[in-house]
Amino acid sequence: MGEYETAVQLFDNCIELSNEGYHREIIGRTQFHSDGSNPIEYHLLKAIVLEKANNLEMALQEYLKIHEMDRENYGISERILRIQNKIAAALRC
Repeated sequence: MGEYETAVQLFDNCIELSNEGYHREIIGRTQFHSDGSNPIEYHLLKAIVLEKANNLEMALQEYLKIHEMDRENYGISERILRIQNKIAAALRC
């Protein structure tokens, strides 16, 4: 798949995630609002799309940004651990 097709697919994934309500998902103690007033929302959507695109290193960076903003968010901590495990497994192969 070329760069254009990849970009279109990522855009489609963003729309799909938005329509499925991920931006309203409650993870830990943070509620995400659809009006963009929460910067965590931006990083969460970006991380989810990057993870779906199998760009685990960049997804991890986005989850780490969320963790810096909200260190008590255990849902994000679990996602960080899951991504780190996926990266470690890929490196062992």
